[in-house]
Amino acid sequence: MKKYNLVVAAVSVLLGLLIIYLSRNLAGWDDNGVPGENYWPSIIAYLFVGLGVLQFLEVWLSPHINKDKTVDLGSAVVRKAYLAAAVSVVYGGLLTAAGFVLATLAFVPTMNLLMGERRLWASALLAVGVVGVIYVFFALVFNTTLPTSVFLE
Repeated sequence: MKKYNLVVAAVSVLLGLLIIYLSRNLAGWDDNGVPGENYWPSIIAYLFVGLGVLQFLEVWLSPHINKDKTVDLGSAVVRKAYLAAAVSVVYGGLLTAAGFVLATLAFVPTMNLLMGERRLWASALLAVGVVGVIYVFFALVFNTTLPTSVFLE
């Protein structure tokens, strides 16, 4: 378990540093004190780095905590997590190809099904609700554009 915790800590720190590097040229704050496009990537990056360092410190300072625990990366639950990650990657691609509305209408029921929801009407209702709420807040309240299909541009 110690080896896996160290790998996760290192990956977390490296991912945080990569985000910091990739967002280095984004605008920070404007003249009115409004956070710019670097705001959320910076918060996420520093969280990755900080949590990775905390995990490393846990392994180093308290090695007895996870000493007798084993890791099974092939169990059914872990395979389901891998599938959820793959579905999320496909969703990221669909955001560009199909736009926010269609991609999210496909993504939410798929993740619901993966998490065990078998009532299709509940998944469909949730998908429409999620799309509706996000659209209202981002497009109408915040006046922000949501991803549109590359075919509709």
